[in-house]
Amino acid sequence: MKKLLVITTTFPRWKDDKITNFIYELAKEHANTYEVHVVAPHSDRSKTFENMDGIYVHRFRYFLHRFENLSKGISISNAIKQNRFNTLLIPLFIISGSLNILFLLIKYHFDIVHNHWLIPFSPITASLKKIFRFKLIITSHGGDIFGFAKGIIEKLIKIISRYAISRCDYYTVVSSEIKRAAERDFDIKIGDRLKIISMGIPYYQFSRVKPNFERSLFTVVFVGRLSEMKGTRYLIEALGILKGQGIELKCKIIGDGPERKDLEVLAGEKDVANLVKFIGFIAHRDLPEQLNNTSVFVGPSITTKTGYKEGFGLVFIEAMAAGLPVIASRSGGITDIVKHMETGLLVEEKDSEQIAKYILELCYNGSLREHLIKNAKELAKNYSWQKIASQYSELYEA
Repeated sequence: MKKLLVITTTFPRWKDDKITNFIYELAKEHANTYEVHVVAPHSDRSKTFENMDGIYVHRFRYFLHRFENLSKGISISNAIKQNRFNTLLIPLFIISGSLNILFLLIKYHFDIVHNHWLIPFSPITASLKKIFRFKLIITSHGGDIFGFAKGIIEKLIKIISRYAISRCDYYTVVSSEIKRAAERDFDIKIGDRLKIISMGIPYYQFSRVKPNFERSLFTVVFVGRLSEMKGTRYLIEALGILKGQGIELKCKIIGDGPERKDLEVLAGEKDVANLVKFIGFIAHRDLPEQLNNTSVFVGPSITTKTGYKEGFGLVFIEAMAAGLPVIASRSGGITDIVKHMETGLLVEEKDSEQIAKYILELCYNGSLREHLIKNAKELAKNYSWQKIASQYSELYEA
């Protein structure tokens, strides 16, 4: 059995962790075919080594337990925004992670290395590729392409990213938006070694969701981190617009994040606090159950002030698989999957009026709902973890 090393800075710290789990799901699928090892950062209360559903997980320590703040359930960039002193952990993080990768390469003699995110470890694996003779796949998810501050740091990141991309066997991105940005910003010319392969979803679980479109029970749902990029405030504003027209619709907001308190205040200001229920964080396996009896999914993502935007947006695929009509912004990689009047409805960023209009349209227009749901469900089938893992396996074996 071939050995696969997956390198990531984001991985569940324990079972049912709130950290995004798509790399875990992909690794679990590959564990049926390969001996899969994952190297990821350690965090307070996580184990340094464990077998998680057939995946050998190695977590590297980079400081004292309580101060390992770069791996506490948020991205490294968000950890730095929360506390500038976390910047001091970055050199320790990179050195420790690099040494652990080197140790694992020496110990296990991997056939394939799959490096998620360009920064910080793909330049390391690219420099070790010829020495250890493994096939190298690097994947960008968006955060390593969008949103870097301009200046010397950005220039340095581009230089080392170009180096890594030029030496890998395949460079994959999760959307055409990221592909365009990578080609432009990194000036890469690697031809058919650049592939678009998204992450996937547990299609079967979401396909069992039972929506409810009764007017008296019509419920708008949002799922995601409550941050600037997700644009949740524009959904709340849309509900306020509808209430001003005498139309009261329920809303479930699933997720947590730095903007939650501000959003709760906004719901009060727009006089929809009695209509909006903040569910908070839930384990991903519980999401299909939470989507039962909801009616329409709204994802009003925006481009942030720093240029960060949706790389792809798996939650839109999950909503489609669940049989929910989707309203989304024309932002980032979302438009790869949400095609206007085909698989969903698109609005311009920050357009609360348009969101309100389309929610109302989907509330009363049953034929439009059925048209969108049918097309979207067919599309979502292409994103099952089995199909996505198969696409990556083709690269591993090419």
